[in-house]
Amino acid sequence: MGDIADMMLYGILCQQCGEFVGEECGYPKNCVSCGAEEIYTRKLLQKSENIARNARQKKTKCPDCGKKVKEVGMSNHIRDAHGGVGK
Repeated sequence: MGDIADMMLYGILCQQCGEFVGEECGYPKNCVSCGAEEIYTRKLLQKSENIARNARQKKTKCPDCGKKVKEVGMSNHIRDAHGGVGK
């Protein structure tokens, strides 16, 4: 490999942008900017997956009032709307 690629592999340069990170540590690292961007991207992806998963949840009718409520929130609905104890 080339010198720059080797320095990225050894952790001297950021593995994404090539910025100087520090002394050799023996494994690839990210600089502060790329590390923060990676965390932000991961959280954004996780949030979109959660939104999609929530949208797919099945709704059922409340046994008391007939309102359609997501199955996972039925006990909260019964507690809040009817003053009862959920399942």
